[in-house]
Amino acid sequence: MLPFESPYMELSAKMSIWLNGDLNSKLVRQRNQEQVFSILRANDALPVSELSFRTRLSLSTVKTVLSDLEEMGLVVVKEQGASTGGRRPALYAVNRTAAFVGGVSVGYRYLKCGLFNVDGSLIKMARVPIEDLKPEIVAEVISKTLVDLIEKNGLAKEKVAGVGVSQPGSVDFAGKAILSTPQETLKGTTLWEKLTEALQCHVFLMEDINAHIAAEFELGEAKGYEHWIYLLLGSSESKWGIGLEAVNKGLWIRGERGLAGEAAHMVIRVGGVECPCGRRGCWEAETDPEKLFKNVLEKNGLTVESLEELFLLIDDRRDEKDTQFDAAYNTFIALLGEGIANIIHIFNPEKIFIGGEVVTLGEKFLEELKIKTMSCCLPPYWKNDILELTHIIEDGDVLGAASWVIGHLVFLNFKAY
Repeated sequence: MLPFESPYMELSAKMSIWLNGDLNSKLVRQRNQEQVFSILRANDALPVSELSFRTRLSLSTVKTVLSDLEEMGLVVVKEQGASTGGRRPALYAVNRTAAFVGGVSVGYRYLKCGLFNVDGSLIKMARVPIEDLKPEIVAEVISKTLVDLIEKNGLAKEKVAGVGVSQPGSVDFAGKAILSTPQETLKGTTLWEKLTEALQCHVFLMEDINAHIAAEFELGEAKGYEHWIYLLLGSSESKWGIGLEAVNKGLWIRGERGLAGEAAHMVIRVGGVECPCGRRGCWEAETDPEKLFKNVLEKNGLTVESLEELFLLIDDRRDEKDTQFDAAYNTFIALLGEGIANIIHIFNPEKIFIGGEVVTLGEKFLEELKIKTMSCCLPPYWKNDILELTHIIEDGDVLGAASWVIGHLVFLNFKAY
């Protein structure tokens, strides 16, 4: 029996209650705390009046929330603001060193582990090679790496509030079980159990696409949009993958079991390329650049070790007069455009942010993709600025995994003191 149960199953239930409108006073209070804490994380310091204006909560409610957050140790009075004729108002800010959180990305060849303050600022990052993806080994490497980061930076292990772990594949709503993944040995709850036991803190497993969307939501260009999509093209190191998450009115569209948005297995060519899922013509299988460019690489005696290397090579050769290369590249663009047009027709988003290794191809690739996607879209759905490459490229999955935990500290009954 583990020393405590993860709170995330309860959290999922709470959020479901919130979305369905069946509220209780405790949940309302926690939701208000989360809202105020989120705004303070995005700003240096704010007075009660400004927090009331931004949250649309009453002044008395904001004061109660700030008192709660101060008691948790998450918020401090930073200084006095400018006077407008009476007493100078107190300015509230996040207590950035109140706690620390870990962010982890599990790849095929490497683990990336980061340690962050509660304002999202990075303390230290480490990249560790890994050859054995058995959950016991992965958990051991993650816990050892995080403990090393904690000790080398003179931090207290008991102040680590939680760890978010990103990996390719689908995860249950509670963040405990890996349901499906190309890394077959990691399926199940063993990784969560071993990490929770080793680190003695809250551990939450999440899909890599969810980690990326959390990073985009926190630090990217998505702020200010209500209806947007994050499209991950090229999910990790050496493997091609497609992931999608949709946001509507500021809320993720998760579905009954948290599995919504599986665009990778949308069939775009009946009877096409065989997909590992058992079907044929899936979008992910049809657009796999390793397969599309296989003959080009063999013809020129070229080998690549990763998706990044392949995309850098594609970028270098794009302007050369090579019929076979041009055919492969045009097919890649065409199939991506077909799938994106389907997504636009289904969701009608304000913006689609494109992330992943494909971002290596840059703005020229984006313009070519726009032309193809536009040709596949019905006119009322298309906007010239609907597609955009994300600017959060490096370590976005690690940052996103950590930021998810930071954003939900108030639901973890966390106290810094």
